Amino acid sequence: FIRIPSVTAGVIFMTCVLGLLLRLVQTRLILPAALAMILLNRFVFVFSFMARGYALALAGIFLQIVLVLWLLKKKIHTSRAWIPILVFCLLNAFNIGSMLTTLQIMAAINISFVLASPFFYKDCVKPVKTMLLHFFSTALLSGLLTFGIYAGVLKRMRKTLSTDPFQGHPFWQYLREFFGTWVFSQNSPLNKIALILFLILAVLVMTWAIRWNLKYKTGYKSKLAFFTQTPRGWIYLLTILTFLVLFLYSVVLKLPLGYSRNQIFLIPLSMLAAVLAVDQCLAHCRAGLPKILFLTLAVAWMAVMTWQQKPNPYSAVGLQSAPRQLLKELKSINPQRVWGITYVKKIQTIRPSIIYYAPYGYRFRIVNPQDADVCLFEYSERPKNAILFNRDWYRQFKCAVVVTGNFPKENVTLNYLKEIP
Repeated sequence: FIRIPSVTAGVIFMTCVLGLLLRLVQTRLILPAALAMILLNRFVFVFSFMARGYALALAGIFLQIVLVLWLLKKKIHTSRAWIPILVFCLLNAFNIGSMLTTLQIMAAINISFVLASPFFYKDCVKPVKTMLLHFFSTALLSGLLTFGIYAGVLKRMRKTLSTDPFQGHPFWQYLREFFGTWVFSQNSPLNKIALILFLILAVLVMTWAIRWNLKYKTGYKSKLAFFTQTPRGWIYLLTILTFLVLFLYSVVLKLPLGYSRNQIFLIPLSMLAAVLAVDQCLAHCRAGLPKILFLTLAVAWMAVMTWQQKPNPYSAVGLQSAPRQLLKELKSINPQRVWGITYVKKIQTIRPSIIYYAPYGYRFRIVNPQDADVCLFEYSERPKNAILFNRDWYRQFKCAVVVTGNFPKENVTLNYLKEIP
């Protein structure tokens, strides 16, 4: 039952992605590969139905994208401007209420929304006035709605942040992890092939873009119009602005971006922009052998990207999935014992995942290392010659559960204790 909202949101998100691809992609032969690459990415796939706020926010963000593209195509009268503003603000509050870490991408979406707003209407004669109207109305209404959602927990949030400040990776590490783990899987033997194919495609697309600009020289107003008046251009604008906001938030304002799982919103957006760029190049590619080769290269890249990041719930969630299984196994060994658990500083974000299970009949305490029965490590940094608890199972989560001297080994079968070779 607890997963029903997330599963519903996941279906809405997937429907939005399918609709966007059908609406924007001209080369139909790449559609299946593009859809698989975006939706079967292991992180996107798992988080799109997991009972957390990520799926809800993903659905809300892509509903906003669909709304903007619909307005750019259909156009309405300015007398009805309150309707898209209200819907957009409700989705703003829904997204930030579902997951507070959407702040950066929400900033980018709202800036893109304001810049494109004059082109939503058939009878807009004052673009600057229209943008100002959308800016102030969305900022005010979204702020009030979001405050209403968080008003009851603000004191608790301030108290928590004063003792346990929000942490995360700096921008460049964030970017490195985004491309190195979430887009091109370091753990897959295919990641180098995917990266090489991507770089080849990127060079070809950039070459085409430069040649096209040289051939059809246009002023900055025409280029600006492409990014604010066309659906494809608006997707590019949103993607660029999202990375720019992340940079300003981290490097200029010196604020923490959070951890890599927050990148879940960036993955489908970045991949959608990449697919559209490849498709645009294909649409202008000369018929015959060049087009066939480019098409083959594009489909091969998408297929390799899909396979190297194919769904795997353990590798997608990683360490966060380890506590439940560990607590179940410890309880089965001795239901009456209050188990001492600790973890190294590098994986301190696992703490909430452990504490979450406290109300469900598991007896444990988070203790100092000298009092612990087990200590959790990232698997790649486990101590040499340590005794590991159920090594092969926890390795799926990139986790090593090291048994300490306090562990009641007399109650455990040898199957649980596996010494590192």
